[in-house]
Amino acid sequence: MLLIGSAVSCCAAGVEDPVTRKAAKFGSVEVSGTDSAARQVRGSSHGKRVSLSAWGLDGALDYVHGMYYMAVLKRTYTASSADSVKSKVKVKKGEQVVVLYYPSRNGKAVCRLKSRRSVWIPVSKLKVQYYLYNASSAYTDAQIEEWVASNRITSKTKYMFVASKYNQHGWILTKVSGKWVCKYVLNISTGAYTNNQHPNDCYPLNQCSIQTHYVNKKKIGRGISYAGKTGGNQIHYGAKVLFPSTHGCIAMKHRDYNFVYWYLPYKTRVVLF
Repeated sequence: MLLIGSAVSCCAAGVEDPVTRKAAKFGSVEVSGTDSAARQVRGSSHGKRVSLSAWGLDGALDYVHGMYYMAVLKRTYTASSADSVKSKVKVKKGEQVVVLYYPSRNGKAVCRLKSRRSVWIPVSKLKVQYYLYNASSAYTDAQIEEWVASNRITSKTKYMFVASKYNQHGWILTKVSGKWVCKYVLNISTGAYTNNQHPNDCYPLNQCSIQTHYVNKKKIGRGISYAGKTGGNQIHYGAKVLFPSTHGCIAMKHRDYNFVYWYLPYKTRVVLF
């Protein structure tokens, strides 16, 4: 969803609302166990469960990554290696693959085959069937903190908002003794992507930030705009969470949204992955 409504300044930006803050849940969310259910993800097609074990992705929840997509080849293609095995692989028309990173460099995506090989395949040769997500499993605070540090993500304020499309959770981090530390975890809804157009919510990790607080005269009410050089989206409250359902916005429950609205100041980094 692109920016709509008129932007206005808000003197309360970056000021904590005592009532909202008192109701906020600081600390880690619960982490799912290691049973088979935690190793499955949900596809957008009627919420069905999809096992990734055939692709050798059982441990996919152990590291931080963006949302996966299920796709098929539109025509046979000899793909270059994206892993340690350097030989090329012929992928047949109609063969199903898991898209790990999409879109990516040179118009190519990193795809996982059932042979457990990772290869580069042009986006033009892929037909995306549905997205894969797992809202029942959450990363630990330590995983998010390590991921932010390893990618050298910065913020112009002492706060940062990190949101995962894969497990539909968001984290507010603050800087403590030079390190980014998770302080608040919330349930969110992010952008759904089920066709061959590039998502409108893919920004470089250090580019996107909160631009302004604003008032939308339509149904959403007050909101926050976050944007990079390529465009902008909204942070707002909505009925649906823990399910990719927006057009690039980040939606959340009203209480959580109030906290974000009061707590995160202008120029706070927003990272959507």
